Amino acid sequence: MQYGSNIAAANVHTEVRLTCGVAGVLENHRRSRSTRMDFGDSRLQSPCSCQGLDLACGGQAGAVYRCMLHRTNNLPTKNTRWEGEAMVETDNRMRRVLARFPLVDGHNDLPWQFRKRGGALNAIDLRVNNRNAKPPLATDIPRLRAGGIGAQFWSVYVPSESPGPEAVKAVFEQIDLVHRLAQRYPDTFELALTAADVERIHKQGKIASLIGMEGGHSIDNSLAILRMTYALGARYMTLTHTKNNDWADSATDKPQHHGLTPFGEKVVVEMNRLGMLVDLSHVSDDTMRAALKVSKAPVIFSHSSARAVCNHPRNAPDDI
Repeated sequence: MQYGSNIAAANVHTEVRLTCGVAGVLENHRRSRSTRMDFGDSRLQSPCSCQGLDLACGGQAGAVYRCMLHRTNNLPTKNTRWEGEAMVETDNRMRRVLARFPLVDGHNDLPWQFRKRGGALNAIDLRVNNRNAKPPLATDIPRLRAGGIGAQFWSVYVPSESPGPEAVKAVFEQIDLVHRLAQRYPDTFELALTAADVERIHKQGKIASLIGMEGGHSIDNSLAILRMTYALGARYMTLTHTKNNDWADSATDKPQHHGLTPFGEKVVVEMNRLGMLVDLSHVSDDTMRAALKVSKAPVIFSHSSARAVCNHPRNAPDDI
């Protein structure tokens, strides 16, 4: 995830405005033992009581990433100038790195914003900054470019409450929207199906568009539906969303299966066979452990953090 160049930092004593790339911010905060990063979804409020540093993200994954600061003794005073040559050089160095290597944002809920507006692509003009739209949007092409995004996983989110057939219909419509999005902005986006596609598209100066499914309920207990979503471009699936499904437990619901059912294990095996990433954001600890036991391929956490840093059930414990 990459952030925009203007970052507003707040703490209980003063306000510091940073006019540098996030690389410089993280480089300075890295030296402080008090730095906390929470990559939780904006739909779930962080339980941390400490003051947050809101990072304005280019291509943010449906969330505002917060740097939680418990101490402020390592922060600059309000008179500190951050526009010095060292910070400019840090920013330039990061820009050179991002020009060579694609930076991948693991989760962006923009397709759902289109769906809330009827699914019409002309409902949102991504060529302009939509920060002041009503309601405000977190993503547009100017901020994706400013953030240096090389590849974007678009989330084809479906609410957990959607019944099976309705969820399947919705996820296919969401996948279709991502395809149409790439067609509408061909100079900026191109659909990527492989790692080689990502590298090729990035070298062409465009943003590789990938598809991530959020919630295994959207396959309606059907491996055939899973295979068809893969055929249409889905390259990861989050096993649950905020509610349990019939074969896996969510981190934010009462335990029902205590991990994965036998069918849930088959889902993971089939995802491995297809080459679809197993995403463990949103799932319970037992589901994480069960998936790791079954999976023969590396898993991902598309939008989670470390629970030891921010104690929230959405985040991963150290033993995971």
